[in-house]
Formats: sequence, structure tokens, C-alpha cells
Amino acid sequence: MKRKILALLAGMLMLPASVWAAGTCKVSNVTSTQNANSRVPDAETVIITLTCTADASAHTYPSTSIPLTGSYPVGGILNAYNLTGYVLYQVGQTPGTTEPTANYTVTITDADGFALDLGLLTSNGSASAAQLTSITSATTGRPVVRSALTVAITGNSVNSAQITLDLIFKSSPSVASGSGSGGSTGQAVTFNNSGSGAASGATFNGSSPVTVSTNTIGAAASNASTTVNGQTCTLGSICGNQIAQITVSGSTTTNITFTSIPATPFPHLKLSCHLRTNVAQAYDDIFFQINGDTGNNYDYGYVFGGYGAGSSYSSSNGSITAGANGDIGNATAASDQANSFAQLDAVFDDYANTSFFKTWVSQGERSNINTGGEILTQSFHGQWRNTAAITSIKLYPATGPDFLAGSVCTLSGAN
Repeated sequence: MKRKILALLAGMLMLPASVWAAGTCKVSNVTSTQNANSRVPDAETVIITLTCTADASAHTYPSTSIPLTGSYPVGGILNAYNLTGYVLYQVGQTPGTTEPTANYTVTITDADGFALDLGLLTSNGSASAAQLTSITSATTGRPVVRSALTVAITGNSVNSAQITLDLIFKSSPSVASGSGSGGSTGQAVTFNNSGSGAASGATFNGSSPVTVSTNTIGAAASNASTTVNGQTCTLGSICGNQIAQITVSGSTTTNITFTSIPATPFPHLKLSCHLRTNVAQAYDDIFFQINGDTGNNYDYGYVFGGYGAGSSYSSSNGSITAGANGDIGNATAASDQANSFAQLDAVFDDYANTSFFKTWVSQGERSNINTGGEILTQSFHGQWRNTAAITSIKLYPATGPDFLAGSVCTLSGAN
């Protein structure tokens, strides 16, 4: 009996290694603005790729964790990403040479168990064809990343089956989507340019065609004009989209606050600022609060990159969750070059929508010449945990305490 057992064990040890191989998922990432020779920190789009092979005998895949932050070292440069505040925009599914079982399921959940896949990848995986699914819902919009993600593949019964998943994240949920499965639609929007037609108040959700009359957003004669902050503008010009402009002149001020922000006619808000504070250091974070909310309802991530003398490069990143304010970036402060002001631009998408949390993305530039001998670029993105329409935005220095004269912010509508 003992000889039979030993013979059986010897035979098992001679089997190919693949018989004992566990299922694997290899994770890598790349951003849309990067190429093999020149990679930069952060991007509008981040793509996380999982190359997965099922277990050779149990035909299962391991659950795979996607952290909020990561890096991809190329040429000695650390290329960081931070997914906090991004939306899961699309998911690509590509079967390999060993095809999986048809109608397999992919789930993508966060640390709280929320399904970012919105159930759109359930029991519909193709065994032979590549798929691209848009992750969106007519009621909740696109899901926002708040914590580390877990990706799982189930419903496969083929040993060593290969599947490649591309998780496509966007920093702005309003980016127009192209064709693809999982809810993309192709209904028409017709614009009536005759200058007539009553405002319908209908909302285009992609499920049926709609006609938008000129009068819906206000018909105007070709020579019509309006006054914005004392400036006469022809309707349709750049200043025609301007809601308000606040300039610090003559003395300092502790905050720049926009109130009574109208809910129409623009779908998005754009904030453009030229700022410097009086704190005795090289820079000062610019915080903001929406609708006077001082509670711990703001989550955001950020990435910095800078080039100095001799093309030296540095970068950093981080995130804040449940903070008492948002952040749009760094302003130049008193210790840096005189007359240097930081440029900061932020966009708040679908600011008047009351169905989901409000998100923002901002980019900017500031001088760091006196302290670090470099010019810094910066990117912030995050969410305000509130579904209310944005009616006011208060900007203030993190340390300050004041904005210096010459600082200016312009709030405009954006399409």
C-alpha cells in the first residue's frame, strides 16, 4: 500500500507546472497624455489594465485590489496617479487566446461595498469579442472613486482562460462619450435657429430625440448687448458667459465669495483666478467652501510636478477625505518673486443638478523660483458630498490671512 502511495505522489510531481498554477491578475497603468519616452504626472484620463488568467484546474480568478494611488517608473521618473474624485468612465473587456465562458461577470466595488460597475458588467461578458461598456446611470450619473477598489471575475468554467480588463477613469464626468455598449445612445438633438419657439423645459437623457428652440436659452437680435461688471459685451462673446468678477484692489481681503449663482442657462461653472497671498512663505493653498458648508464633506486628491534648473524634475501627490473644505491649488505667496501671481482654473460640472454629489477638477501654475528654483504645475480633483445645486462659492487662503491687491477671480458659465 505504501509503495502505491509513493508511486502516486511521484507521478503527480511529474505533471506540468501549469496544472498547479493559481489564477493571476497582473495590474499596470498608463495615462492618455503619456507615451513610452515622456510621461507626466496626472492626466484627464487614467487607464488601469488587469491581465488575468484563470486557475489551471479550478478555473477561478483572484480578487484584485486597485489602490487609490500608484506609480509607473519609466526612465527614472516617478509618474504618479491619484484616483480620488475620478469617475469610472468605461470598462474594456478583451478575451484572450484561451477564451473564457460566455456571460461571465465582472464586479468593481469600493471599500464600502458600493458597486462602481452599476451592475452593467453582470452576466454579459463575451467569450470571443472585445467589449467597451460606458459606466453611467440615468438616475445617479457616473460613479465617483472614494476608496480603494476590488475587481473580481466570476462565472467562468474554462481552465486558464484569459481576460484583459481596461478600467478607464476620467477626472471630469462630463466628457462626451462615444459609441459602445452598456448604455450608450444615439438619439438626436435638433436646434431650432429661427429665433422662435417656447422653452420646453425638457431634459435630454439620450433615450429619445428632443428639439431645443433658441428661445429656450433666450433669443437675441444679432446686435444685442449686455453689461457685465461695467463692460459692454455683445451676446455670444466671451464676456457674455461671465457671471461675476471680483478684483482685490487698494487693500487686502480675507476671502473672495461668489453668491446668488444662477442655476441657468449654463450646465457647468468655470472659475479662473490670478492669486497671491501675504503669508511669509513661498505658497499658500487656496481653500473653498460651497453654499457655506463648513462640515467634513469634501474629498479630493492632488498631484504636483515641477521642472527646475538643468531640467531637474520633482513630483508629489496625496489626498484628503472628509475635509472641512475643498482645494483648487496653490497661490504664490510673499516669500516668492515680487509681482508673481499663480494662475488657477477650476471647473464644476453639472453644478445645478440635484441628483448626485458635485465634483470639481482644477489645474494651475505657480512660481517657486526663490525657494526651489522651479515652476510648478498642479492638478486637483474631488467631490463635495452634497446633491444640492451650487449657489455660492467662498475662496480663502489656507494660511494667509489675506489675498493681496491685484488678485482677481472670474466666475463664468461653461457649456
